[in-house]
Amino acid sequence: MSTVRKDAPLVFGEYLVQKGAITVEQLQGALYVQICRGLLFGEIAVERGKLNHDQLDKARKIQKGNEHPDKKIGQIAEMLGYLTNDDIDEVLVCQNNSQRKLGDILIEQEVVSSDELNGYLSDFHALKEG
Repeated sequence: MSTVRKDAPLVFGEYLVQKGAITVEQLQGALYVQICRGLLFGEIAVERGKLNHDQLDKARKIQKGNEHPDKKIGQIAEMLGYLTNDDIDEVLVCQNNSQRKLGDILIEQEVVSSDELNGYLSDFHALKEG
């Protein structure tokens, strides 16, 4: 099964799969880490299926009210029984991993080395320019 989209420009992750540098599963894993970029805790929790929109709205209303203004959304959602401690940890990991580049994630996951990544990046940029 090919991950390359025929109707769109080649992106770096797809290029790495085409070259055999990484598998589709490794790309998906790295993209999962990258998905969270710039999202707030509640948005990530909804995206990950840990909260639904109604639960998030209720937690936000409680946070904005006088009852628990110093509590974070995760803490309120846990108090309401919507999230477990493990759910909160999972969302926080995703949130903390934001702002990371695909290559950095692949290096950290020991999928490619820094030298390999630099070589692939050079080749990819040459391909895109040529």
